[in-house]
Amino acid sequence: MFRRPVRRLAAIAVMLGAALAPDARAQDIAAIEDSVAALRLRSGEARAQLAQAEARLRSRPDDSLVFSGAVVRFTSADVPAAERRRLAAAFATADRELQAELGDVARTLLAETRWQLTVLKRPGALGRPFVSLLPATRRSESAASLLRFPLSSETVVRIIKNGVGDRIVARHAAFGSWLGGSLFLRDRAEMYYGASRDLVLRGTTRSRRCARGDVRECTIILDPARRDEWYTEEDTRRNFPPASAGVRATLFMFVMERAGPQLVTAMDAAPADASPIAVLASAASLDPDQLITQWQAAISSGGEARARVSPAMGLTSLAWILVFGLVATRRRPR
Repeated sequence: MFRRPVRRLAAIAVMLGAALAPDARAQDIAAIEDSVAALRLRSGEARAQLAQAEARLRSRPDDSLVFSGAVVRFTSADVPAAERRRLAAAFATADRELQAELGDVARTLLAETRWQLTVLKRPGALGRPFVSLLPATRRSESAASLLRFPLSSETVVRIIKNGVGDRIVARHAAFGSWLGGSLFLRDRAEMYYGASRDLVLRGTTRSRRCARGDVRECTIILDPARRDEWYTEEDTRRNFPPASAGVRATLFMFVMERAGPQLVTAMDAAPADASPIAVLASAASLDPDQLITQWQAAISSGGEARARVSPAMGLTSLAWILVFGLVATRRRPR
């Protein structure tokens, strides 16, 4: 007996749903459009905030200082005035040393660097804070050099020069992978000695021949385009290159020492597909064989100079020998 009313109610519900469906769909579409508009508005606001943040990074912030053209941003307020003066003196020293090597282009390279200095406080009142100084282009804090107050001028100068070395490498695409992405501007004698030793310790046939003065073998292991020729049948281990990035860096430094600003000019003028050795030879006004010959002689003489015993060390050794000899020959009481 209830079937007929139920059918009527179902029919009425269907008719009402059909009548209301267009309005419900229109409401859903309107809600989606509102959501899309809100997302677009938020996206525009986020882009504007990002643009403002990038503009602040490119400009000189209020908590930064300019030393010899380089911007140093202080992310910590507690950098004493004396340390800021030491930092300024270190940048001035690095500027003078770089200009002596590269000429006026050194000032441009130094001005291209951006630095970030952060004071990392240790827990406890007695703990001296660490200080990190790193180029702003490096994202990882692990790449920072940890220092202490008072700042060591020699260490800071070395860090600054290494940052400028990175800027030099970045001027031509061929040198990024060839030098491992960075260039450490260290003492020449130390680098030459390290390169001479590294060629021997690498243990490959061509690296040992290069260390003994074979220019042809040096040319092969320094050229990334000749990778297929790096190893001979005698070499069983081939999991590392016969010439490390440190060895290649000595060739770069050898040319920089002789060519000065011409090196940067040659890097800027070289085509993108030029080989590192071709660019360096052009900067030094030498053909590649002449360049490699002079470089090999330089690292060999540097290695021999470091291998010789210094007079002070010889006198110290002689003194200890005499002391031990006197002790050994001294009469013992009976």
